[in-house]
Amino acid sequence: MFILQLIGALIPFCFLAAFIYGAMQLFRVVEGETIVAPKRLGWGLAIGVIGLNAFGWGTDDATIGTGLFIASLIAAVCVCMPRVDRSPSVMTIACIGIFTSICIGVTGNGFVQSVNALVGLVSLFAVLLIRNTTQLHWRSVWIVKTFWHQIWRTIRHGRLLAKGLFSRDHSKHQKVRTAVKTTVITVLIVLFFAKLLSEADAVFAHYVQTLVDELFERTLVSLFFVGVLTWLLTICYDSPAPTQTEIRFIGYIETIVPLSALVVLFGAFIAIQCKYLFGSHVDFQGLDITYSEYVRDGFIELLWAAFFASIVVYITTLKQRTLTDARQGRVVQVANILLLVCLIFLLFSALKRDWMYIEMYGLTRVRIIGEYFLGWLAVMIASLFVFAACKKMTEGHLLGTAGIAGTVVVALLNVCNMDMKIANATPPRGEEKDLFYLASLSSDAVEAWEEVVLLSRDRYQKMYRLRQLSDAQKVQLAEAKIALHRIDEHIRDANKKRQWSYELSDYEYLDRTWNDQNISQKKANARVQNPDSPIHKYLTCLLREIDHYQMQYSVDLYDQEKHRMHNYKYPFINTRSSYYPMQLQWIIDKHGSKDGVRADAC
Repeated sequence: MFILQLIGALIPFCFLAAFIYGAMQLFRVVEGETIVAPKRLGWGLAIGVIGLNAFGWGTDDATIGTGLFIASLIAAVCVCMPRVDRSPSVMTIACIGIFTSICIGVTGNGFVQSVNALVGLVSLFAVLLIRNTTQLHWRSVWIVKTFWHQIWRTIRHGRLLAKGLFSRDHSKHQKVRTAVKTTVITVLIVLFFAKLLSEADAVFAHYVQTLVDELFERTLVSLFFVGVLTWLLTICYDSPAPTQTEIRFIGYIETIVPLSALVVLFGAFIAIQCKYLFGSHVDFQGLDITYSEYVRDGFIELLWAAFFASIVVYITTLKQRTLTDARQGRVVQVANILLLVCLIFLLFSALKRDWMYIEMYGLTRVRIIGEYFLGWLAVMIASLFVFAACKKMTEGHLLGTAGIAGTVVVALLNVCNMDMKIANATPPRGEEKDLFYLASLSSDAVEAWEEVVLLSRDRYQKMYRLRQLSDAQKVQLAEAKIALHRIDEHIRDANKKRQWSYELSDYEYLDRTWNDQNISQKKANARVQNPDSPIHKYLTCLLREIDHYQMQYSVDLYDQEKHRMHNYKYPFINTRSSYYPMQLQWIIDKHGSKDGVRADAC
């Protein structure tokens, strides 16, 4: 997880650096920079404003409205794109972005939602970058340079746009000025008459009441949004054609020595792995480590090592293609191929370790996600092997392969319900299912929630007549209790939107509008409302009766609940909860009294 945190910290730093550089260049006059208004700028602005107000307004992160809003932005950029730029590859990027954006509000899996949002936003920035450049080249160095220049040119473009809009020369930038003025006038007139008509007819007023209540705020945000879109859609960057990619900051010696060291390092690692990957529990006794500890960690780290090593091979291959000495080029090529062979064995090692983990601990999200990433890495390493061995394969072919493989992985993440696979998996070695983990799965596995309720009920029925519980029994009851609270929170979030109220100085729960819902959560909620559902029949009752049991027999589960909720790590699982473990006295204060309670009603 450290790698993901590091990447997440570097991305805003790069944007900040580009922003500072752009601010320094703000008043610099660059020849050739101008405002180029698209022919369909008005249509693009209209699509964007409609998407904001109809879909994106007042929605949470992973809802139908959020996905449709991002999709409408991609459509707006494509409408403003010249026909000559709408190549099959560009339109494929746009379609993938629209598809993944719409899927944000379809799935309930938080990780898949994040992947869909990321792909949608990357597609949006990609089509925007393509629209704002005069020519497109599928080379990594050119893409990075163009993206960097695009950021600070966007900042400087604001001054140029403001100067053009308020210029006395009406012949210049007439399209931009006309589009902005038309949009502003139209929005103001429509909102004015909508207000009048809502006052004239009660039925019409009922449908537009929410819009009227937010009239001023929506107007300001829409006008600001029009300005931002106009700013971004009128940039024209004359990007130079790329030459042969040169890696100038390193020479032959600086390339071959680290590359050879990596080959030796990975080779030694694989040689050691061959013994322990296929070993038994006895082989680990001399290392002061157990078999279970060995298989628990390392899978994700091996994948990251293979990923970054692949980037090294890619860079050194680009360097190898620019070397003038044929002998030096062959040496670097052989070293790259050897390192790729090591990476293939490294992927086999990671896959074997993954199987060992599943055999020991069972199936989890991180294992399924890791296997998808491993499959993508395998395709990339195979492509890099061809790229390093054959000069006929271009960077465009390599990037295309990465894009196709990535698209397949994203499609599989959306189509294959990983949470249901986890819920249906049998725990290894006859162990009991982890109720809290299953309860923390998304609404894609609502059947798992029902199973958790039934298993929790069975546990409670075995204990509710006992006046004292052992430590192990307390752990089991505490796990069942926090699992039930987790499910209760899932259902409440699906029905209501949690929002902070400054008037109440507390959170309040509001009804969700159609665009503020998630299809997976909506289906799960409909299933839960069925009277035959175990959740509908037993959830509230069990939570109440467990509290009553604790009060009746003075059973304090505070330490067990706190340890279970905060001392376990579940990668790619959101275990944050509004429920906090309660001490026994807090439970008594909550219910008022512990006299006359029943502990056998469920």
